[in-house]
This record gives sequence, C-alpha cells and structure tokens, in this order.
Amino acid sequence: MDREEYLAAVAQAAKWAEEYYDNDEASVTDYEYDMHMQKIKKVEAEHPDWVVAMSPTQHVGGSQGKSTFAKVQHEVAMLSIQDVFTPEEVTAFTDQYPNEQYSIEKKIDGLSMSATYEHVEDTDYAELALAETRGDGYIGEDITENAKYIEGLPLRVKTSLPKLIVRGEVYMPVSEFERVNGEHAARGEKLFANPRNAAAGILRTHDLNAVKNAHLRIFVFNLQLGSLGDSHIGTLDALADMGFNTVEHYRALADEVLSFIDKIGEEREDLPYWTDGAVVKLDSISLREKLGNTIKFPRWCIAFKYPPEERDVVVTSIALQTGRTGVITPVAEFAPVQLCGTSVSRATLHNQGFLDDMNIDVGATIRVIKSGEIIPKVISCPKPAPKPFKIEFCPVCGAKAVAFSDENGQDLSKMDCPNEACPAQFSRYVAFFCSRDVMDIDGVGPAIIDALIDAGWLKEVQDLYALGEHVEDMKKLEGFGAKKVKSLLDGIEKSKGNDIDRVIKAFGILGVGRAIGKTLATRYPDMDTISNLSVEEMVSIDGIGEITANAIYSFFHSDDGKARYKAFADAGINMKSLSFGATPAEGKLTGFTFVITGTLPSMSREDAKALIEANGGKCAGSVSKKTSYLLAGEAAGSKLSKANDLGIPVISEAQLMEMLN
Repeated sequence: MDREEYLAAVAQAAKWAEEYYDNDEASVTDYEYDMHMQKIKKVEAEHPDWVVAMSPTQHVGGSQGKSTFAKVQHEVAMLSIQDVFTPEEVTAFTDQYPNEQYSIEKKIDGLSMSATYEHVEDTDYAELALAETRGDGYIGEDITENAKYIEGLPLRVKTSLPKLIVRGEVYMPVSEFERVNGEHAARGEKLFANPRNAAAGILRTHDLNAVKNAHLRIFVFNLQLGSLGDSHIGTLDALADMGFNTVEHYRALADEVLSFIDKIGEEREDLPYWTDGAVVKLDSISLREKLGNTIKFPRWCIAFKYPPEERDVVVTSIALQTGRTGVITPVAEFAPVQLCGTSVSRATLHNQGFLDDMNIDVGATIRVIKSGEIIPKVISCPKPAPKPFKIEFCPVCGAKAVAFSDENGQDLSKMDCPNEACPAQFSRYVAFFCSRDVMDIDGVGPAIIDALIDAGWLKEVQDLYALGEHVEDMKKLEGFGAKKVKSLLDGIEKSKGNDIDRVIKAFGILGVGRAIGKTLATRYPDMDTISNLSVEEMVSIDGIGEITANAIYSFFHSDDGKARYKAFADAGINMKSLSFGATPAEGKLTGFTFVITGTLPSMSREDAKALIEANGGKCAGSVSKKTSYLLAGEAAGSKLSKANDLGIPVISEAQLMEMLN
C-alpha cells in the first residue's frame, strides 16, 4: 500500500467496525475483517509514521455514538484481545512463559458486558448494581435493567468482598436465534444476520419483554475487580460456585496449549452457540498484573481465530429471485450442511456472469464458506457442470428475462425482468418510493406494504395518497392502530410537498437519481418543461450523458411513463421546482464534475454526492470528457475502465477529503 491506500483501508475498517459494534450489523465476514486488519497492521509496522488516530489498531472497537442508553465510564477498562491466526504465533506467545500454566477457553461470539456487584450492609451477599456494554473499552452503556433477564447472571451472590466486577460474553443460543428469526420473518420484520447481532440488538433495546423472551445467556470469563486468589482458573471455579455461568476452560502447560486449541476447534460444529476462536490466558493473576496492558490489549492473553469453515456441496436446484429493479438473482440450493454451528442449505450465485464464469448448474459441486453471515458465499466450483444454468424467465411473473443494462450500457452479467407490473418489483418499488432518499415517507416497511397490498388498497404506488379513504379499516389491521395510521398518513401527506428532484428519482428511471434530479430542478421551473426536453438539450447539460438522457426521454415519451407522471400529479404530488434558479453552492470543488462508482470506505454514494455538492462541485451519473474526477471505491466496474480510457483522474475517498482540507 501507498499512504493513500493505507488511509482508505483504515477508513474502510472504521466503517466496518461501526457497523459491527454500533449498529449490530456487518457487511463483511469476521474473517474478511480480520484479514483486512492484518494488512493494516503490516503497513503500520513498516511505516509507523503513517499511523493515524482513527486506525482501529489504536483503540478498542465500538463507540456507541448512536446509543439511546445512558453512558457510563468503566471502573476497569474493557480491552480487546490480540488476535493471532497461526500455531506459530501461539507458540511465540507461550515461549515467553514456558514454565507457566495457562487457561484455554472458548471465544464466544457475543456481546461483551461487565457486571458490578456491591455488598449489602449487614449481610453476607452483594447485589447486581450495574451492567455495562463494552462500548469503546472505556465508556459503555448502562443496560442494568436488561441484564437482569440474562440467564447465568445472578442478581445476588454470596461474598464477603465489598465490590466485585465480572466480565462476560452475552450470547444467544443457535436454537433461540433460529426461533427469534422465524418469528421476525413471520411478522415481515428485518432478520438478524447471526446470533451475535441478535444478542447485541436485543440486549440494547428498551423493550424488556423482548429481552426476557430472547433467553439470552452469559459466559463469565474474567474477574475485573476483586480478588478470589492468584489463579485465574481457581477464580473461575469460585465464580461458578457463587452462581455465575462461567466459560468452559482447560488447564494447560505451555506445550499443551495447541492441543487444547485443536480440541476446541473439533468441538465447534456441535456446540449450541457460536464460537470463533480459543483464548489463551496466563493463569497467574500476579504475573498478569505485572505484565499489564497496552492501550488496546492485555499483554497476558491472546485469541487464536479459527479459519472460516468450508464445505463442498452438490447443487440440487437453482432458485431465482426478482428484486425491485427487476434484477434476477440465482440462488443455489443443496442438502443442509453445518457451517459455523448453523445448518445452511442456500448460497447466492449473484448473477448470470457468476454462473457462466464457474459453469454452475444443477449437479455441480460448489465450495461454500461461512463466517458470520446467514447465506454463505460460493468461493469455487471444484466440479463444474457441462454448461452453466441460464436465467430465461422471471420466476414471479414469467416474463422473458433480458440482459440488464444501466447508464453505462449493457452488462451481460445480469439478467432483468422487463415487466414493470411484476408483483415482485411492485412491492419493492413501493419501498423504494417511500425510502429516505426518495419521497421520505417514514414507517413504510415491507410488512406494512404487504399488508396494504393484501388488503387491496395498494395496486399502484400512487394509491398511497388515497389511503385516507380506508382509515377505519386500516386501524383494524394487525400491527397498525390509530396512532400508527395517523403517523403514516401524515408522512404521506407531507411527501406531496417534496421538491421535484425527489420526484424525478421516484419515477424509477434506471440510472437517474437525485443528483441528476437536482441538476434539472435548478435549471427548469417544472416537471412539464423537463418532460418535453429533447435528448440533445439534456446532453448539453453538465452531468447528463447520452445514455441517461435517452432513459429520461424514453420514460416521458412512453405510455407507462406518461401514465405514471399523470398519476403522480393527479395524486397531488408537487411538480413545480422549489429550487429553480438557485445559485449553486460555492466552495473548494466549484468548477469540478465528479462521477462516483464502487463502494466507498466510510460513506454512501448519496452522502458523497451531498458532500461534493455542498462544496460547490457537481455530480454526474456517467463518465464523459466533461468529467473532472472519478471518485472510485471497491468494485468500481465499467466506469473505472471508461475513465482510464479517457484519461480522467481517478481519486479515492481519502483524496477527496484532502481536496476539502
């Protein structure tokens, strides 16, 4: 890596860490994150002068910046554990203390928490006084009330200590995870990605009934404050006698550590909970205190992370799914196999190009890998089929599939359902229409949309604006009620007054978002004027290329487009520009036109567009000779190739931020 690539890698890791620790979500597997961090550590070791404060190597993951719970400072810091990935690294650690005893423990994949117990005067017991999430290692969240429903965490313990603080990992058994996700699916609610996210999400909710019904459990693995002797293993045994559910542990000499790591690895698949590693700790507490900690890790322990599990499976069928935009996604189905403690029987095959590249069809043997997500990834095809499966029809409406194309032209790796009336596309189109960056109607999720469709009140998206005719009947639907119905209708009514940049995006014209909408809204007074523009007139506008101009023209001159435009106007949606003639913002990017492609490390494309426009720049949907810079993230695709062909400068997110400094 050069320095710019290092900064981009740090920003990406920070984004993933926020998803994992603060949002209880993850867009990459634990293994992918770990390997990404290894690259960062290698670069920082080679270039210590490059290290920046935001690097995840410089602090404990998590901030709880979005938390609604009270913040609390830890009396004893809750640090991370140094990860290692090879037997040689384990041996390098134990060789430093060859005559010591070690505790080898399962590394539970859950949410780290500490619990403080304070002595009750004139008694021989202490009561739970405070429970805290780890947060950033120094400040966490007060979740005391929720913690009272965690199995294995006593509310009162018999002890003569004035105060003791224990640390443990809150987890959800796999069986409970499957039950909870099944209930969410039945209600049309968002599913948890894995047991860790489920435990974290439920523990950090204010719904005590949800916490109680989730049957969360804890494995206590350390005594943070208080003394029960000089042996860590002895301390765990004493805590178990007091009523704590303690982590399973093995006593080992230095030359026995690797064999116990192997033993835990062999047991992983049959455990009723997720574990992704084995923790190696020095048993002597006095030695641990002498060694102390770094700013992020204790020096007296390491965590060996197992590589992600792989399985070879035979494809028994290929199911197809149609998304909101019409893209048809193939999914491999196979006999259930155990991966990371859960049974899996499906894996995404992405698109037609993926099928073609690997020659996958029914009967092919594919290799799947899983480490933290519900649907595993296909990483290879050890035994290809004679020829690949072909996506020929939409699985929902039966329309003949066509090659998918976007503003950059045809992309044969994807297949598309051309039928705009396809039911699969309609429900997702309504969700798109109501989303924050389009018409911004709050509270309209998949379950609400499906309920309105099932009731027969939502046959076209503009029917949202006629829901007031069904108020009393809506109140009777499960999950609605008077308050929710009023909030929903108020949000729908408010959306009528949006500026037309949102409405242009709401039309659903492929490749046309709010950036192009804003360009048109500031240049023309109303939608009627825009609908009558020629392709030549649109191409002359900075930020609009020929493909996009043709897409807009085709929409407004097609029967379906004309009907949608009229229906929106008849529903009362504003068609007058509220920003006509507005002077563009002046700033450091004035005079520059940007095109954004790929996945950026720490912001969405819409956020990047907003940042560029706020600093005077313009954003376009396709690369042309008028483009000043291509802002490229991961998986940049054809726009990157075109920029290189035209000699357009390509910059990273980090370089964009430098332009603004």
